Amino acid sequence: MPHFAVRALGSVIEELTRADQIDLRVLDVIWSDIGGPHFANYQLSTDPRPEWVLPAVFPKIDNWSIDEEMWLGLGPENSIVPVTSSFNILAEHSEFAFLGDWKKRSTIRTSLPVTDWVSRPDENLFNLPKVMDLGHLSTVFKDHDKSMLCTIDDMRYGDLREPTLTLNSKLLKELGWKRSEVDPFEIYGVNGEIVAKTINWMDGVGYPENSSVERSGHGNVVLISDSSRAELEERFGKLLLRTRVIQRYESQEGTSQKIYFDGVAEED
Repeated sequence: MPHFAVRALGSVIEELTRADQIDLRVLDVIWSDIGGPHFANYQLSTDPRPEWVLPAVFPKIDNWSIDEEMWLGLGPENSIVPVTSSFNILAEHSEFAFLGDWKKRSTIRTSLPVTDWVSRPDENLFNLPKVMDLGHLSTVFKDHDKSMLCTIDDMRYGDLREPTLTLNSKLLKELGWKRSEVDPFEIYGVNGEIVAKTINWMDGVGYPENSSVERSGHGNVVLISDSSRAELEERFGKLLLRTRVIQRYESQEGTSQKIYFDGVAEED
């Protein structure tokens, strides 16, 4: 909302408050929509890319140039689910890019449980259940019974640059799990043990804004403990992940891409 509109609305609310003609509880509902800041004081960290989150495969570069067809054909090589010994991988969403000679080549990799693909999320995770914002973690839009995951974004306030994966808030309530009061991406079980967490990571500048940057990457990955995996499998069945890879090539001539599911290219 434009600044002058926020000021005007603030004056109206002030006059209504003086006249005792407004229920101030309404502000909790409309606060974020009118541009008011949230009051959550979370510690949201961005870490270097963990070594077990493998970056996109880059082909041989010839005179700072990458062949378009070669790049678009790298979907099978990039259809990789991370593996770590300390936790189980429940989901991953990553984007890797190479910029040079005024062209951008990107790989967008998304791994989700089979049940969460029912929502048909796009490359930005839109259509997955979504938490309202960091100030309303229990309010979830587009929810459905088979969803293990949801996203949180807070682009309005700048705390999160893009939708970030986490366990569905409704599921946490049903299982008796709770989010950390310090970091909403850390989740604790009924006995106080950590059962899930999301790691946000960034390579290089993470979000390249011009053609002079070379390699970059950013993403997030959801980790769960052995005990939480057992509980989730008891509720949803065996956890199986599907991986989508989008290989994209952008230049002044236009944009081309290929989409792969589990290493197999979709038909054009």
